[in-house]
Amino acid sequence: MSKKWVLSIIIVLVVLGVSAQMILQNSFFSEKIRQFAEVALEEALGEAVSIEKVRLRLFPSSLKLTGFSIHSHGPDAPDILFAKEVQISFSPESLFTEAFVVRAVEIRSPVVTLTLSPEGALPFFKKDPKKTENGTPPVIIRAVRIHDGQFLFKGEGFIKEVSLSEIICEINPNLKMNEFEIGWVSKKGRFLSEGMTRDLSEVEAELYVQSGKVLVKNAVVAAGEARFRAEGVVDFEKQDPFDLRLDLHVPIEIIADSALSPAVKEFFTAKGMTGEMTFAGALTGAFPSVKVEGKLAFPKFLLANQEVGSLEADLLYHENRLSLSG
Repeated sequence: MSKKWVLSIIIVLVVLGVSAQMILQNSFFSEKIRQFAEVALEEALGEAVSIEKVRLRLFPSSLKLTGFSIHSHGPDAPDILFAKEVQISFSPESLFTEAFVVRAVEIRSPVVTLTLSPEGALPFFKKDPKKTENGTPPVIIRAVRIHDGQFLFKGEGFIKEVSLSEIICEINPNLKMNEFEIGWVSKKGRFLSEGMTRDLSEVEAELYVQSGKVLVKNAVVAAGEARFRAEGVVDFEKQDPFDLRLDLHVPIEIIADSALSPAVKEFFTAKGMTGEMTFAGALTGAFPSVKVEGKLAFPKFLLANQEVGSLEADLLYHENRLSLSG
């Protein structure tokens, strides 16, 4: 084949590619793609989805979503997720197969809001995504990456609110889209419970999510020198979903600063109490009536900079009542 023929073929392919790209930018095709993307994502996520605008590119193959929202079930509840832009990279050959394969989803600066219902239910644990005749989902997502995200959890009972920002997160689903490995890091946040508010300096989590169940491989929360670690299972299909093992290390100074009563704060300060409080135990049950029980200890208790020994007690928190014994 002569160079002239090769050049002609290249020119024709370029013209066809440019023409296809121009056709895809047409408002009619963009609207059809937007509708298809909404339906496909709703089937994959099991939640209502809306998209304001889409833009499809062939080279490289990607779909850009503008004004992307995952809606909650309650009429007055905030959206589960809102992102100004979502970039989806896909395999073009999967357009001609039964399952549409998405190589990666990049979400930048999203806002995620989860609200615990009175029944203790969370979104994404209500139903399995639809599947094709051979048992595979119509959309297979290989990776989801979140950059500079924000997260807000609102609950009832002891934990009122948890907010996180500067989030970096990666989610890796399996091919059936019913199991997910999640890695999460946040460098800034806030924890609000009954009578206590703390700024968070670090939040890390390794999770494995199945339909209705979350395996907490490792979760670490730091607030200054205070550190909290948890592992275990949260099974939303059970009446008592929480079964977590807890480990807590908190300087006494932070305890005094967080005390509900001004008299307690004054007592800690006047006595010059320092040292560390530790807790090893378990959290079980269901919100808002979870049960926390375990061993509370002050392994090195100082009074006016003088070591006076150690303290240890059995702790039980249940139905908004705290008791110590031993």
